[in-house]
Amino acid sequence: MKTQSLLAVVVVLLASTLCAAQSPIPEPCTFETGTIYPWDWAVECFQSIPLQQGIKEQTIDALTKVVQLYAFLDIANSSPDPTHLPMKVDLIKELLEINNRPYKFDYDFHDDLRALFLQLNDAHTQYYAPTCYQNIVLRQAFYPVQYVNSAQQQVIAVSPYFDSDIVAFFKTQGIDLTLYVGAQILSVNGVDGLSYFKEFANNSVGVSKDFGTRLNIAMAVAQPQPAPLNRFVEASYWQTRTKRNPFPRTPILYFDLKFENGTTTTVLVPWVVTSKANYNGIQSFLKDYYATPTSFNSETPVEVVKKAFPQPPPLIEKRRASFVAPSHVDSPAASNDFTLLVNSTNLQFWKLNDSRTLVMYLDTMAPAHYGETFKALNDGFAAAAKNGLNRIIIDLTNNGGGNICFGASLLAYFQNHTGQNWGPQDLPLGLLQEDLTTSAVKLGVSNTVWSPGFYDNQQGVHIANNDTSYIMPGVPHVRGGRLRNYSKLLHIDNCGNFGYRIDPPVYFKPSETIILTQGFCGSTCAMFANHMALYDNVITVVVGGIPNRVMQYSSFPGLQVLDSPDIYSQFVQLGKNVTAAYTPKDVIPRELPTTATYRMCIREIYPPTKAYNTQPMEYTFQQANHHLNYTSQTAVQPEYIWYQATPFFSN
Repeated sequence: MKTQSLLAVVVVLLASTLCAAQSPIPEPCTFETGTIYPWDWAVECFQSIPLQQGIKEQTIDALTKVVQLYAFLDIANSSPDPTHLPMKVDLIKELLEINNRPYKFDYDFHDDLRALFLQLNDAHTQYYAPTCYQNIVLRQAFYPVQYVNSAQQQVIAVSPYFDSDIVAFFKTQGIDLTLYVGAQILSVNGVDGLSYFKEFANNSVGVSKDFGTRLNIAMAVAQPQPAPLNRFVEASYWQTRTKRNPFPRTPILYFDLKFENGTTTTVLVPWVVTSKANYNGIQSFLKDYYATPTSFNSETPVEVVKKAFPQPPPLIEKRRASFVAPSHVDSPAASNDFTLLVNSTNLQFWKLNDSRTLVMYLDTMAPAHYGETFKALNDGFAAAAKNGLNRIIIDLTNNGGGNICFGASLLAYFQNHTGQNWGPQDLPLGLLQEDLTTSAVKLGVSNTVWSPGFYDNQQGVHIANNDTSYIMPGVPHVRGGRLRNYSKLLHIDNCGNFGYRIDPPVYFKPSETIILTQGFCGSTCAMFANHMALYDNVITVVVGGIPNRVMQYSSFPGLQVLDSPDIYSQFVQLGKNVTAAYTPKDVIPRELPTTATYRMCIREIYPPTKAYNTQPMEYTFQQANHHLNYTSQTAVQPEYIWYQATPFFSN
C-alpha cells in the first residue's frame, strides 16, 4: 500500500482557514460553528485571557466549602483497597495548593481544577471550565478500538467509524481517512500504541476507579446494533476533547500503522478545532465566561426526580458516526442471528437464534420518554413469553446512569413483587450539612437531600421532617485516617415503588439472567446492576479492559450526584443566599463567578448489610463473574458478544 502522509494537511488547514477569513486576520477567539480550525487557534484564544485574582479566590472559596458535602472526601485520602481501587487525593490540601499557585492564563487555572477532580476517578464528582472553553472542541480523525487478536495480543486499531464532517474536510485536502480502517496502531509519537493509550486511560479519563473500564472509555464504544448503518458510536475520551478531557499539548500526532497484509506506514494527523458557538473575538467569547445570577424554581430538582424523572446531562456524547464497512472489519449481521422484537428510543429487545435467549439493551437510566420505555419493557417481556424465551441478557454497555427512582422501579419490576428495591445509604455530616438540615426543619422543607422528611429509615418507615435523629448527630466512621460522623442508614421515600404494581408477563430466574457491561455501568446503572448481583445473585459479565486482569462490572456507584445548579437550587429552598458577596467565615458556598460548573456525589450507598463498619460501594470492588475480551469483530460489532456470553447461563 502506498504510504500517505497528512503533514501537508496541517499547512493547508492553517493556510486555508486564515485565507478564508476576512482581512486583517481576525482577533483571537473568532470561531464559527461548522468550520474546522487548526489547534493553534484554540491556543491563541485561551492564552488571550489572563486570570483575575478575584475569580480565583471566589472559585476556590466556593469549592473548598462545598466539598464538605462530598460523600468520599475522607476516604479518598487513602483508599481501603489500594490494590483494586487505588486512591490518595486530599482535596482540601490540593485546593489550597492551587490557590497558592501563580497563573498567567485563566484557562490554566480552570484546567488544574478539572485535573484535580479528575484524579478521583469518579464521574459523579467533576469540575468543568467555563462555558466558552467547553464550546471549543479538540478532535482527532481516528476512532480507536482495542481487542485481543488471534495471537492473544492486545492491540489498538483504527475503527470503521468517523465523524462525517472530519471525513469531508480531509477529502477536500485530498486525503481519504477510510484507507486506514482496520490498521493496527503500532505507536503514537514514538510511544508503543497500547502503552500510549493505557497511559491516557490511567491519567486522563477519570470516570471510573477501574483501570480496565478507563481503557474501554478511552476507545470508541459502538452501540450493539445488528443494522450497522443505524449504529450510534460514542466518541472515545481520547479522540474528542471536551469539558472532561485535557487539552492536547502538541498540534500533530504521528501514527505508525500496520495493515493486515504486513505493510506499514507513518501517518501525521493534526488535532483540529470546532466550536459549538459563534464568537467574533475576545469580548464575544467572554460573554459565555461570566456568570449571571440564577433564578430558581420553587420546586427543587430532587423533588422533581421523585415525580417526573428529569433527563440528566449525558456523561458521553452519543452520535451517529459515518460508517465504512469493509468485509473484514464490520459488515451487516446475518439476518437470522438477531430478531428485533421491540424497538423504542432507549430500549430494544432482540431474540437470538438459539430460540432461548432474550436480549434487553438499555442505553440509559434516564430515557427520553418514560411511558414509552415502560411500555417497551412490558412488550419485550410479553414477546419473550410468546416466543418461549426463558433466559435474558441485560446489556448495559454504554449506560452511564440516570435517575435513581427509574432504576429502583426497574428493580421492583424484575423482583416480581419480592425483595426490596433500595440499599442502605447515608450522608456525610459537618457544619454545612448541619446548617442545611436545621434550616429544612425550621422552614418545613421536606424535599431536599438534607431534609429528614425526604427519607425512609432502614425498616422502610417514613421519617418525619422534624425528626433529625436519623441524620444528626450520626454515626462515627474513620475513613482515610479521618474521623467524621455520617447519618444513620436511610433511603429516598417512595422512590420507584410503582414498579411493584406492574406484573411482568414472564419471570426470569437469577441463574438465567446475565448483566453485561464494559465496566462503564455507572450511577443508577451501577445501583441496578449491583443490587441485582448482590441481592438477587444474577450473573455478571464484563467485556474489554485488560486481558487476564480482574475487572468490575460497574463504576461510580456513588450513589446520588447533584450538579452545581441543583446544589444551589436546594440551598435557596433552604433559605440561603448564594449570590451575596462571599465571606470566608460563612459556611454557605456562593455561586461561582463564572459559568464553570461542578458536580458532587453527596450520598453514598452500601452493600446489603446493616453493619456500620462496611465500606461504601464506591470503594468495594465488584468483580464480574466472567470476563470476555473484545475480538476484532466484537470491538466494532458488539452485538456478537451476546453469543459469547450465553455459555455463562446455568444451563
